[in-house]
Amino acid sequence: MIITKEKLKEIENRLIKQDGLLFFADHHKPILTNDLTKDIKLLVNNTQFYPTFSTRNPKEIQCMSSKRRSFGDMFLLVKFYYPDVTFKEIRDTLLDLGREKFLAITYCENIKKRVVVNPTNPEGRWSSYNTVMFSEETVDEHGLTLNDTYEIY
Repeated sequence: MIITKEKLKEIENRLIKQDGLLFFADHHKPILTNDLTKDIKLLVNNTQFYPTFSTRNPKEIQCMSSKRRSFGDMFLLVKFYYPDVTFKEIRDTLLDLGREKFLAITYCENIKKRVVVNPTNPEGRWSSYNTVMFSEETVDEHGLTLNDTYEIY
């Protein structure tokens, strides 16, 4: 499938209507480098150690630590720290990091979303996988597969 600009904007607008995500306590806040790829790596690692909170209710935990995070969650988390970031930039970076085996990309049947996790998380749950890209043809919650390409623009 070819992913159009309109489709990307529709996904982004739908996600932005949700509560944003952040790390709450001062000692959980990441020290960012202003390099998107490095900072996404840092944020993926932080999700292994710290819970994320809703921007609407920062006392309410949205997701505990050491959990897989959806592409949408990662978009909302990065968007809190990089307000101008696009869903395409997040998706491309996550896919690149998956190809580099920095993170594992799977499809979670429980929540019906494509998710990411550091394959060397503290509990070592992912270390036995010999590949980190799973279910490339599975259609995710945004109607996309890992093999979809972008409209040229």
